[in-house]
Amino acid sequence: QIDTNPGFLKVDYKTFEDHSNYGTLDIAGVLKKSSNVGTTKIALELEPDAIRGLYQRFGFGRPVGIGLPGETPGNLPAHRRWDDVTRANYAFGYGLQVSALQLANAYLMLANHGRELPLSLLKTDVIGESHPVADGSASDAIRGMLAGVVQEGGTGRRGRLDGYSSAGKTGTVHKTAASGGYHSDRYISVFAGMAPVEQSRIVTVVVVDDPRAGGYYGGEAAAPVFADVTATALRLLQVPPDAQAPANQLGIAEEIADHLRRSIGGNVEVLGLAPEKEIANPAADQEGLMPRAQQAIEHLHSATANRLAGDGVILPGHDGRLRIRKGRGPGEIACVAFVIRHRA
Repeated sequence: QIDTNPGFLKVDYKTFEDHSNYGTLDIAGVLKKSSNVGTTKIALELEPDAIRGLYQRFGFGRPVGIGLPGETPGNLPAHRRWDDVTRANYAFGYGLQVSALQLANAYLMLANHGRELPLSLLKTDVIGESHPVADGSASDAIRGMLAGVVQEGGTGRRGRLDGYSSAGKTGTVHKTAASGGYHSDRYISVFAGMAPVEQSRIVTVVVVDDPRAGGYYGGEAAAPVFADVTATALRLLQVPPDAQAPANQLGIAEEIADHLRRSIGGNVEVLGLAPEKEIANPAADQEGLMPRAQQAIEHLHSATANRLAGDGVILPGHDGRLRIRKGRGPGEIACVAFVIRHRA
């Protein structure tokens, strides 16, 4: 357990702050909340050379080896003296440089149970030999923690996929200034992840340079792109939805419910997933909620760049519940009904 109270931590001349005061967190919670305070406390308990060695094993500081001229090795400094601020910055990504391909390669190792595979730009059925870079069980545990990042309450909740489980991590960094130091109001937003979680088929890294609309955090600018691109790619590869998809669907139901609270008022509560037979014969809309709820769903569908696929049918019942049907047509992912209770 890591105490992140009161939401900031002063280390020498620098203060590291969290977005909120998250209180006491475990390591999974530190990742889920992107806690700078928690990360700093962990880093200061570790030997800095051990952190750098781990970065090296995961491919940072060296070319990935795809054979293109000019491939960057990035920059992975080795300091003679590690002051506490440098140690903390190093732990969450400042003071080093990696390419998107290097980051994808590192996540590929996590997805492959701690083993490195040779990369290629060519589609080939011949896969070279893998070799271990980290403990397999530890890599699997980290992958499970990263799955929590995209769930409700995580910074990467917009990285949930339609029909597939996913795992990943948000990143937000200040852009370097030509005069030295960092810009105070210019950023690079990142989301790196994999899907499905247990038997991953795709690793995706999204980098948004200088985002200008919709927020600059990685969870706002990059995570939705990850969700759209990765889910579409999995469907093109004909990867079947995995067993953890209902949890993702419930997360989307919560998102719909939150929007309905703001749009139609009253208390909107998600009760769970409903079987198709429960929504086969909708009752009359006695409260007149259907037009307003339908409009809210259409607005939400547009605002999330079509991530909530489907027709968005609102089906009110005798029991005061709204049944919201979101899904895809025949031949694709089956429709799912969200049972939501509304009390004005």
